[in-house]
Amino acid sequence: MTLICRKVISCKEIYSDVFSDTFGDASKQILLNCPTPNEVANFNTRKLANILKKASKGRHGTDTVRKVKDLAKNSFGIKFTGDACSFEIKQLVNQIIFLENQVDELDLKIKEIYSKLDSHLESIPGVGKTIAPIILAEIGDINNFNTTSKLTAFAGIDPSENQSGNKKSTDEKSSKRGSPYLRHAIYQAAFVATNIDPVMHDYYVKKRSEGKYHYVALAGVERKLLGIIFHVLKENRDYRPPKSS
Repeated sequence: MTLICRKVISCKEIYSDVFSDTFGDASKQILLNCPTPNEVANFNTRKLANILKKASKGRHGTDTVRKVKDLAKNSFGIKFTGDACSFEIKQLVNQIIFLENQVDELDLKIKEIYSKLDSHLESIPGVGKTIAPIILAEIGDINNFNTTSKLTAFAGIDPSENQSGNKKSTDEKSSKRGSPYLRHAIYQAAFVATNIDPVMHDYYVKKRSEGKYHYVALAGVERKLLGIIFHVLKENRDYRPPKSS
């Protein structure tokens, strides 16, 4: 039994080596056309190579098919209820493809709606076409926040407080309260801004030179970035970088 389990695990690891993404386009085509080891072993090599080549845009071909066929021949495949398993796998893969197509359609619709709002968020360093709609959707009406500190608290990137006895201390780590989606979007934007924007980069380097850990310094960039977002939305204008002295 131990030997069989090891063989199953080994086959799974090899398959992962062949296809880094089990649910990528190439792997899905394998699972759709020949879901079980027996079907892989008996499938026409040239035909399967052409299917993979098309699905992977040339990254996979005959060599990959040979590897998968060798793997199938040595696999501890299911010998009973093979037809049922084959059918179920195809159904599951088709469901995945259907859901992926729905996500793609939804992404396009979000971008279409966002483009009509003229929010100016994309003028801010680190805020791209994907992150901007998330930020706007999570914040909603900026007039619900009359200060940057309230928006920062809503995002959960305000400094956390520790209380010991009657004393309170504030560290620079984020409290992680509020909207996790907004917080994640701001984190991604801050990470990019730190690498592409001189102002954000210098601020990050300054915090690091003060002895702050990476995530603490980045949290500072997040708060600075959210302050910019606040003013851009409040004033309904593009971001204007500070003039260098």
